[in-house]
Amino acid sequence: MDNKNPQIDKWKKLAKRFGLTWLFATAGLIIMLITGVPLEGYAGNGLLVVGTIAILGFLFSKLALFLAKRRAKKNGSGNLPKPEKIQPSGWRAHKKLLFAGGAVLILFILLLFGSQPETCQDMECFIAAANNGKAANFQSTDEEGTEWGYQIKGGLDGGQTFTKTLLRLDDKELPQIKDFLEGKSLTCQLQDAFDERLVTSLMYRIGDNCNGELKENLGQLLFLL
Repeated sequence: MDNKNPQIDKWKKLAKRFGLTWLFATAGLIIMLITGVPLEGYAGNGLLVVGTIAILGFLFSKLALFLAKRRAKKNGSGNLPKPEKIQPSGWRAHKKLLFAGGAVLILFILLLFGSQPETCQDMECFIAAANNGKAANFQSTDEEGTEWGYQIKGGLDGGQTFTKTLLRLDDKELPQIKDFLEGKSLTCQLQDAFDERLVTSLMYRIGDNCNGELKENLGQLLFLL
């Protein structure tokens, strides 16, 4: 007697396909992390979307397979277990689901730590990260005692942004000037290679591609002076 259940077979095949797709997407993301390829690009985002859809499809298929087996058992048909076979109990009964959840957790941790911006201690580190398309943060104090904060986000495929923040002016500056500039930022959309003069100079290239309170306030001060 042929006791195969088409619903059970269908969900088994779907779960297997989704599982393999998720494994391939995960492997691609791990390779990108190991090789230092930024995840913010099209390839990383595409793999992340595919992996998310695949794991959701896998979990849904497993749930549907479980329900199909339960329904088949109640109806006395389908792929029923042999009487002499001992069914697993406890965590072993759900070990595949637990392994899948653990794999998702590991992937999330890898993505979380892999996508964290690098905190640079010197300008050379920050410029190198920007040229390599990596996210980074950097703080420095210039010769006038002005403290600056710099941030680079995105990759080299046209989505890289540079943010400059004036964190603190020297205490010798007028209180009105300090209130007018401190804590203000400007953000620039970079279209080509990163230029270190964005860090080493005050107003370099902050034209049409840059916006923010710092740009506007510096422009007003220059006009008044």
